[in-house]
Amino acid sequence: GAWALPSVYLHDSALDERTGHIFAVDSLAGTVLEISSAPPLWSGSASVSAGPRGLPGGAAGWSRSTLTVHRQHRVVAARAARAAHINGVTFDRRRVWVMHHNMSRNSEVRAFCRGSETACAVYALDGPGCHAPLWYRKQLLYLLSATGAIALLSPTGKSQTLWAAGAAFFSKGLAVVDDVAYFGVAEKQARFDRNKALVEIVAFDLQQRKLLWRKRTPTPGLV
Repeated sequence: GAWALPSVYLHDSALDERTGHIFAVDSLAGTVLEISSAPPLWSGSASVSAGPRGLPGGAAGWSRSTLTVHRQHRVVAARAARAAHINGVTFDRRRVWVMHHNMSRNSEVRAFCRGSETACAVYALDGPGCHAPLWYRKQLLYLLSATGAIALLSPTGKSQTLWAAGAAFFSKGLAVVDDVAYFGVAEKQARFDRNKALVEIVAFDLQQRKLLWRKRTPTPGLV
């Protein structure tokens, strides 16, 4: 199915499997939308009870399903949203964790208690241009994109780069399966040449802390 969202610059989204809610990052507005569906999109049911801020479905077979904005988390003041450029989200039972890219400044990850606009914790990361926060064994993985790297934030607040392709590369897109992190690495290009960038998928063993392989994708383009 397809649904219109009340966002300006959607940069990332993530599913909370515990609640079934979707968190969507609006970089330009500086907000994270917490969205519920009725019925859940993965239930196979076609009945629906529309909410007051429901968003109509746009695909055959799901036309009676509705997405509803359950809550809007204001994580950046509107006047500072462009500079913060929030671009990633993850969560635990009590907090929403948001990646602040911060443009050319050092990136940060900020934790917000659900429903609060005040950060309850702020952690400086290893450099600028970070993306893709992802929980892994009670530690927070992320991509230090400016150097084509993967890094780890420990519960002590210490950040550590695990592996880097180098300053000529850019990393983006992170998943973990069976203690192996998979992410994309692309050659840095000028903004309008990004569709020509050569791209590789990297597999990195998080237990042994070593590179397993790098494989070129069959087509170019910033990952």
